[in-house]
Amino acid sequence: MVKPTKEEKLTFNLQSQDLAAIDLLTKNGFYRNRSDFVQKSIHDQLNKQAGYLNELVERDVKQRRGVIGLMRLDNKTIQKWADSQKSVSLVVYGLLLIPDDVEMAELTQVVKSIEVYGITRASKAIKAHYNLR
Repeated sequence: MVKPTKEEKLTFNLQSQDLAAIDLLTKNGFYRNRSDFVQKSIHDQLNKQAGYLNELVERDVKQRRGVIGLMRLDNKTIQKWADSQKSVSLVVYGLLLIPDDVEMAELTQVVKSIEVYGITRASKAIKAHYNLR
């Protein structure tokens, strides 16, 4: 079963002097730990770019079938699109959930492309077909 999550684990490299500075700030109580520093730094940068990000997302969502937040792509939705003979391209900003019972054949007949900025929870086969992480 596909389980939604709010966080995704990332791995990245830092220069030793940057890591030392983070550790010093953490030791002196500015941050709880390294993760707290990284999360707050990312939030600060995203807040600085919020206006530009909103414009980009709105433009992209208008051009394609888009969702901001959570999209659950289930058999009912796929069948509805198939019945109306719609072929869709999806863009998701947030979390895309595709349950395990969704059949690849039906999905690929209706959904031509999927682009996710965030987290994808789907079978390995679906992720591979649509080149999703």
